[in-house]
Amino acid sequence: MEKRQMRVDWFYRRTGWTSCKKAQEVLGPTEVVEYGNASKEKLSKEQVKVLVNESSQIRVAKGKRTLTFDPQQDDQEEILKSILGRNSTLRAPTLRIGSDLIVGYNDDLYQQIQIGRASCRE
Repeated sequence: MEKRQMRVDWFYRRTGWTSCKKAQEVLGPTEVVEYGNASKEKLSKEQVKVLVNESSQIRVAKGKRTLTFDPQQDDQEEILKSILGRNSTLRAPTLRIGSDLIVGYNDDLYQQIQIGRASCRE
C-alpha cells in the first residue's frame, strides 16, 4: 500500500515553544500550505468559534489524553474550554488538516496523524 503524504492546510504555532517545536519535528517534511504565528496573530474567542463551526472533527491533546469532539453534536462551550488558553486565545500548536482541527500536542496524537493519512480520522 502506498503511503500518502499528509498535507497540513494551516499550522498555528509559537516560535520557540517546546510543544510547537516537537510538532514541527514530528511533521517533518509535510507540506504546510499556511503558517500562523500565535505570538503575533492572537485569535479571539469569536474567531475560534468560526474555526470550530467549520470543522468536522476536533482532536485536542490534554497532557497524555486526547479528546475528540464533533462540533455538530458536542457542546460548543465545552469544545472552546478545551481549545482556548488562559487568555481566551487559541492554544498552539494547532493544525487544520482538511476539515479536521488538531489542537495541542502529545506524542500519541501526532503519531496517529503522521501515519500518512490525508485526514486524522480513524
